[in-house]
Amino acid sequence: MQHKINKKLIKSGVNIVDINSTYITKDSFVDKNTTIYPNTYIVNSKIGNNCTVGPFAHIKKNSIIFGDCKIGNFVEIKNSTIGHNTKISHHAYIGDSKIGSFVNIGCGVITCNYDGLNKNQVIVNDRSFIGSNVNLIAPVTIGTDTYIASGSTVYNDADNFDFVIARSYQVNKKGYSTKEIVDAGIGLENNGTFIDRFKGRAIFSLTNMFLLKQLYQQVMQKLLQVPLLNLQELD
Repeated sequence: MQHKINKKLIKSGVNIVDINSTYITKDSFVDKNTTIYPNTYIVNSKIGNNCTVGPFAHIKKNSIIFGDCKIGNFVEIKNSTIGHNTKISHHAYIGDSKIGSFVNIGCGVITCNYDGLNKNQVIVNDRSFIGSNVNLIAPVTIGTDTYIASGSTVYNDADNFDFVIARSYQVNKKGYSTKEIVDAGIGLENNGTFIDRFKGRAIFSLTNMFLLKQLYQQVMQKLLQVPLLNLQELD
């Protein structure tokens, strides 16, 4: 049945790279000159012409993707509309959303649309840029020609032409990465070797993973006063 659907689409002008790993339900529509890459699932959805979809994309039911879009690898779209010439190139989830035309959705973007009771909508208007690793917490509307900086978590609406930065502050604690080790009587020399100051000998080289286990156990024993683990159990 799947081969029959894929072959029919190929005859209509769709380019399916691998008919053996592409799954398109019979209630879906794919327009001509669109390329479907391997390991892609399309369920009860419509895809316009001149699009590229996949590999490893999942287009779930009730999705509409207009022409000239790029839906890249490991992108999941559910119950959403994607406007013309929009790019969602990789590793993103778009659910219950309305995305405009000429929008860029960066890597790692997630629409957080479920609040535990209801599925809320995310709206991103035309020509907006959504940077990598952005969380859009629904319900929220992003205006036209708006820029969302990478790493932002957005829960308030953004007006047209806004530049939005919604990140927590970065705090660098100088030397804290080895503070607990030093407090436990273990020092770090400049050559990358940990020294047990109580015994005056090297106990760990940064390139030796077996000794790393020993360091971990010594630190845990001194800080948390837990019994030593059996090294063989960690292998």
